[in-house]
Amino acid sequence: MAVTLADGVRETEVPKGVVYMNALRPGARRLAAILGPLLVLVGLVGAVVGVVAGVSAVNERDGAISVPMRLSASDGLGAELELKVGDGQNVPYPGVTVSGIRTGGLPDRDHDTSPLGVVTLHTTGATGLEQVVARGDALLRGLSLLVAALALLPVLRALAGQRPLRVAHARRLWIVAACVVAGGYVAPLLPWWASASVLGRLEDAYGVSADPIHHLQAWAIAALVVVVAEVVRASVPVESGLLSDPRSTRAAP
Repeated sequence: MAVTLADGVRETEVPKGVVYMNALRPGARRLAAILGPLLVLVGLVGAVVGVVAGVSAVNERDGAISVPMRLSASDGLGAELELKVGDGQNVPYPGVTVSGIRTGGLPDRDHDTSPLGVVTLHTTGATGLEQVVARGDALLRGLSLLVAALALLPVLRALAGQRPLRVAHARRLWIVAACVVAGGYVAPLLPWWASASVLGRLEDAYGVSADPIHHLQAWAIAALVVVVAEVVRASVPVESGLLSDPRSTRAAP
């Protein structure tokens, strides 16, 4: 259906549930066309890497496991590359070592959240579940990236093809936001859950804790994606309406 305005410009009827867009520049369209398949490819690679990491974790001999630990106390500056972990009586646990401490100094650290730094604790006797969870961050990140890429693909294709955005695209952006939280916030916590389980078997462990580091910036990114999704949703007409041709300057009386 089309309506002729007073100045002779024809106004086209826009289907229900679409957003009318001005023309994107050719460079932006090309970028959107490239990003879609590229993100899916990266997501597939990430998911495969995560699966391989999980399989290799359960195949470690003697239940070997490596988990992050936060240093809560230290009697020195760590002049060695490998340190023993012991109880409050300075008795080291057999087969338990720590790496990640630089020669002549403390490990990588965040002075605000972890003044003494985070190290990697190596031990044996872990359960299969602990081994999988310890490396589960790679799997969850890969799957989150893949799901987000697949959800974003139709949105990027619409932008590349100059097609109007729909309410369904807003829902897909909500999925992307959820994937950001899963991959950026939840995934880094998985190794720390394994850390807490391993540390629970080391009675009176001295100088280390399994307090996780929270990556709150993932929530901020997800919130921005949600805002974009709601902007798209709010721009969609509730009912079918007539949107003027961009060349039109006035509506029919």
